[in-house]
Amino acid sequence: MDAENLKVLIVDDEEMVGKMLKSFFELRGAYAQLAFRGDEALEMLKKEKFHAAIVDMRLPDTTGDELIMQAVAFSPDVHYFIHTGSMDFRLSHRLREIGMRDGDILQKPVRDMNEIYNAILSRVGEK
Repeated sequence: MDAENLKVLIVDDEEMVGKMLKSFFELRGAYAQLAFRGDEALEMLKKEKFHAAIVDMRLPDTTGDELIMQAVAFSPDVHYFIHTGSMDFRLSHRLREIGMRDGDILQKPVRDMNEIYNAILSRVGEK
């Protein structure tokens, strides 16, 4: 998959982080949308087809893993990525069952945005 066809949903309650990621993907030609809350993200996933979703672990109305478990019920083809500042975060059994892998955990702070970009293009290209 090339960036021009990539559609990414970014879910992060930190406005600066979300806008930075959105701008980064748009500068590479990808389509990117931003949600600040879990309920907002779920509505976007119901209305639009995305290839990938970058989901913050801590949101004001839910957790990232709960959001993913809800979303996968109606958007199973999206590649979900957890974006977290926790160095101790491990994927739960439930997240592994839906196909997530350790490489789908993206650490904050982002040192190199290209790592996120390449991880997403690689996973989306697998299908």
